[in-house]
Amino acid sequence: MYLNQLVARAHGTIYRYSVNEPNRIFTFFRTTLPRTFRATWLMTLTAALVFLLPAIIAFIAAFRDPTLGESFVPGIDGIVSQIQNGEEWWLRINEGPAAASAEIMTNVAIRTFAGGITFGIYTFYILLTNGLLLGTVAGIAQRFAFADNLWSFVIGHLALELSAIFIAGGAGLQLAWAILRPGREHSAGGMR
Repeated sequence: MYLNQLVARAHGTIYRYSVNEPNRIFTFFRTTLPRTFRATWLMTLTAALVFLLPAIIAFIAAFRDPTLGESFVPGIDGIVSQIQNGEEWWLRINEGPAAASAEIMTNVAIRTFAGGITFGIYTFYILLTNGLLLGTVAGIAQRFAFADNLWSFVIGHLALELSAIFIAGGAGLQLAWAILRPGREHSAGGMR
């Protein structure tokens, strides 16, 4: 009985706008999206920290001792030698039929969000490993005085891609929270 009532209320919420309503998109971006973001900011912050803290630790460790990079990111030896040789291997990301940065962002964001169905375990894993990868590569590049080359490329991608990954990670954690704590509570932030 409760589930039927919940589905009936959800139907009314989802389909409350007319398909032909011209302001629907404007209302979504002006009201619905910011409200939802504010209600779930704690999960987005958690996702950002799960990415950034390992990235900072890996950066410091790899800068001090580049051989530690292998312990954070297995198989990174090839990247280390490319950095030492002054190869800007990351420029190849923009080659090909589609912009790889959009593909990477979409792939990581979708996997980070979908990982919520694993009680958030896969979401944490994706955020952690990508943070370790970025931190390790940046630390090694800094160690070999090659960071300017790397950051001049990365900086253009950071704002959009990382924010998309953090928001998707927050949504994945929100999904995990809903699985772990089902019921009337909509978010870990307390939105009721």
